[in-house]
Amino acid sequence: MLLLFAIAANGQTYEVAPAPFNSPEADFGGTFNGNHIIYSSSRQRTEITYNDDSTHQFFTDLYITSINKEGEWEEPRAIKGQVNTLMNEAQCTFSQDGKTMYYTGNLKNALNQRKEKSATYALGIVCAKLYNREWIIEHDFPYNSSSSTYSCGHPFLAQSDSLFLFSSNQPGGYGGSDLYYCLWQNNAWSNPENLGPTINTEGNEFYPFVNAQGVLYFSSDSRDDSEGLDIYCALPTANGGYEEPVRLPEPMNTEADDFAYSEKQGSNRGCISSNRDGVQDDIYLFTRYEDNFNHCLTNAPPHFCYMFSDENYALMPNLPFTYVWRFSDGDVQSGSQVKKCFADFGHYTYSLEVQDTLTRQFIMSANEDELEISRPEEPYLMVPPTWALRQDVQGFVTIPTQLAIDTASIEWLLNDTPLANGKQLQWKPDTLGEFLLTVRMKTKGTRRVASKAICIEQRIVIQPDPVQEEYPPIVPISISTPQIVRNIQGEQLIPRYYIVMCRSKDSLSANDSRWLNAPRQVLEMSNHTEFIYVLEETNDLSQLLLRFQQYREAGHSVEIVQCLNTKNIYLPVRVMNCTGTNSALKSENTSPNTLYATDSLKTNPALPSQTTTYIDLDKDYMRKVKYVAAVMNIERQMDLQIVCEYPEKEKAQAAQDKALKMKELLIQFNVEPDAIAIATRLNENVVPQHEVKMILQYPYTAAEHE
Repeated sequence: MLLLFAIAANGQTYEVAPAPFNSPEADFGGTFNGNHIIYSSSRQRTEITYNDDSTHQFFTDLYITSINKEGEWEEPRAIKGQVNTLMNEAQCTFSQDGKTMYYTGNLKNALNQRKEKSATYALGIVCAKLYNREWIIEHDFPYNSSSSTYSCGHPFLAQSDSLFLFSSNQPGGYGGSDLYYCLWQNNAWSNPENLGPTINTEGNEFYPFVNAQGVLYFSSDSRDDSEGLDIYCALPTANGGYEEPVRLPEPMNTEADDFAYSEKQGSNRGCISSNRDGVQDDIYLFTRYEDNFNHCLTNAPPHFCYMFSDENYALMPNLPFTYVWRFSDGDVQSGSQVKKCFADFGHYTYSLEVQDTLTRQFIMSANEDELEISRPEEPYLMVPPTWALRQDVQGFVTIPTQLAIDTASIEWLLNDTPLANGKQLQWKPDTLGEFLLTVRMKTKGTRRVASKAICIEQRIVIQPDPVQEEYPPIVPISISTPQIVRNIQGEQLIPRYYIVMCRSKDSLSANDSRWLNAPRQVLEMSNHTEFIYVLEETNDLSQLLLRFQQYREAGHSVEIVQCLNTKNIYLPVRVMNCTGTNSALKSENTSPNTLYATDSLKTNPALPSQTTTYIDLDKDYMRKVKYVAAVMNIERQMDLQIVCEYPEKEKAQAAQDKALKMKELLIQFNVEPDAIAIATRLNENVVPQHEVKMILQYPYTAAEHE
């Protein structure tokens, strides 16, 4: 099905067609993130009921799809990470770099209430960030309802991530749901402001979107010309407001519900959502043409050549290590910076490994990421951006085959002065300066389809000297180690790299002879699969390799273990006996009262160093708790957390009992812990480590407490 309509008022023509990735269930709320579309769908048919006679309802998740190298839409897949749950996730928006996402979801405090089946569960906005190709939840939008009395949703980021638009039915509006905005000020979102009565009505306004020209698009069901839920646009005014909204004509709007307008940045393409087929919501893709050439596409040719570099390499120039880059097409290159040209459109992955140049062994993998080279969705120019005076230059117009555009005329212009006609340009510039190169194309019309105008523009510079740069240009890609991951309880953690003496499937003895020759205190850690015996841990790759090299030069057979997987977190178990003979490598921060201190707080001087203390409650736990309260100088108001960790769910009650017993004993010693947490793989209530001064953790057996 293809729908066409010419808008006489502004010279625009729209083509609208159903998205090929729609499912038999509801699909709606598409948002572009680079070459991807992320949208909400109930295709998984997740069904939840709250009592025996409740009606069936399918909940929505966020899905992602993109155009492959053949120009076809890939099979949608659920986004990875923590975002999709058993409840609803819907309309989302992305930061300019594509690494931060705000989306709509059910408020957790609303879900804890067992409401009647007819009740509406409050919605809120949630922020997530992309780490290692997974979306990890960061925090809730600060202006969500804390009591679930109203909803916030349909977020949209605009103006270089400085403007945040959303819809809410909070008190004080003009009707049902109104559009609000916040500004990014002092590293936080300002208090929400209503967009005012020009935009909002006594009914509902949803799904705000602002394009590159500042035009506001939204959906409303209560304007004078509304036919259900319709899409409107409003031009910006000089004073920061908006003109009276105008309803988009057919085929963008119909007698059914039409909503969730979204554009792909830098193109004339986008998507809307509608139930116009009368069954459920579907996504429809549209193409907008400017018949009068008033609005041109910014030229966006594809890039196949990239320069890969690592941000940390300059910090360690004298170490005997090199970086090895591995690409999914089989190419392998070495060095701190490598040039890579891919042969075709497609999805590629690349990884960065560290190799010891002396032993030729790969000691660790520093990072892994992905790159999508998508086939363009609109015509583009292959023209160098910089030319030399009187240099013969060629340019070409390329029309992707999937567009099936038959051109009637192609005209090249320089600052509105005609240069040439046809798909190819040959020209020798004779004037220095900066110019606007424009290509105007008219398509052939038929009895059923009107002729369309397509305009593409690119700024070029004519300089006196010969041009040295390569064309197409090489795109730089800088990567570094991830900054944040989360552990199994959902807490934020800085990714860790460990220098270990050895590893074992079973816990080694505290009297093992290896600890006698250790260069410093050894910490036993476990991820419930193996035990590692750690000398150093850090998230600083350069410092890690420096210390690793020092241990190697001192004759110690050490290796590097990394913890970048949220499902494989290593947790401290106990400190091993150590009389270390090599004092030169001992930590300067070791103190009698600190069994083990992480370095994750060194960048925040406002927080004290965190100490983790381990107590074996099965052996004279009263004496052990008394010892900790006295020797570790626990204060009455200290932020203290009790963590009793078990890998098995059925032992959680035993952990709860022991934690309560610890709390009772500490209260006897004038200490009042602020939290008791049972750390199992299913628990989400552990207080983040950076928020507490001390953690008492069970179990622990060692001679230090005797």
